[in-house]
Amino acid sequence: MTITYKLIDRFGDKDLSNRRIFDLSNGNKIMCDRRDPYGFWHLYYEHGQLPDKLKDMQFTSFDQARKFVEAYIATLNEMEKVKELTEARDAVFRKDRSERMKEEYKKHQAAAKESKAEIQQV
Repeated sequence: MTITYKLIDRFGDKDLSNRRIFDLSNGNKIMCDRRDPYGFWHLYYEHGQLPDKLKDMQFTSFDQARKFVEAYIATLNEMEKVKELTEARDAVFRKDRSERMKEEYKKHQAAAKESKAEIQQV
């Protein structure tokens, strides 16, 4: 599932708002506040703890924070694609392995029948 976001600016005035919200398609919300006396922007989840990559980050402008969050979301999407490809590869491997095991089992059954027939002839 690809994660996307919708930017929510509560006050509608992008220059004066001290809070922006990245509403992620996976149900999480990354909050972005300008809250210290120097005007740095901070990130946090609405509920829960941020991953280490986002924790304790400070940005001098909202645009920097937005670019960082976009890069983070792109990384999550790439990781999800890799996971899906790995699962697909593993499924093919399991199916191939299962088919090889069935063939080996048939060979062993045939060899066992042949051995049994040879024993009965003696």
